Amino acid sequence: ATRAAAIAAAIDPTSAETRNTAVKLASGESGPFHVEQVARIWSHVRGRWRYVNDPHGAEYFAKASETIANDYSGDCDDFAIVLASMVTAIGGEARVVLMDGPEGGHAYAEACIRMPPDELATRLSRYYRRKWDPYLGRQRLSQIHFRSSDTCPVWLNLDWNALVPGGEYANERWAVAVAPDGTTTALAPAGGTAQNGASPTTTVRAAALPPPESSAP
Repeated sequence: ATRAAAIAAAIDPTSAETRNTAVKLASGESGPFHVEQVARIWSHVRGRWRYVNDPHGAEYFAKASETIANDYSGDCDDFAIVLASMVTAIGGEARVVLMDGPEGGHAYAEACIRMPPDELATRLSRYYRRKWDPYLGRQRLSQIHFRSSDTCPVWLNLDWNALVPGGEYANERWAVAVAPDGTTTALAPAGGTAQNGASPTTTVRAAALPPPESSAP
């Protein structure tokens, strides 16, 4: 409960720094909120990210605006918070997921995308075939990994452990989602099997696309 409150306090989509940065990035894919805007934000932040530990002996959750001001530096929960904040700042829905796995604790963001998963995967694949980031280079996406819920058909994985959104989930012992208002939801752990025998996460492949017209410099 203490961590959830601290994370919610760090998600600041209405701060000038967070909102202005998110809007500038999303405007490159203008229109009502859509998945290409999420991809643009994710690649921008991921390509420029530099890992820095929390203060010694403390669990520190930096505000998204603070992380942006520090040129995208921090640890995994700071990355998750800035992604959730920027997605929320442009009209999307996002949450931060805390988990524990074989390699210890971790945090990542998920964004709610309200469209059929196969269409989403194909649109992301098409996006990354025509876009490239100067820090990440030419990115490729052939499939997406996500959770579903009663309120959202696709909670797209925005973990940093991939070079595209929708990367694979790590094996989890437990996972809890934290919403921007501090509400928490226990999730079926990824990388395992839910109690009803169904997989708690889903993988969908993108439709085959023709070769791109041009390549990155």
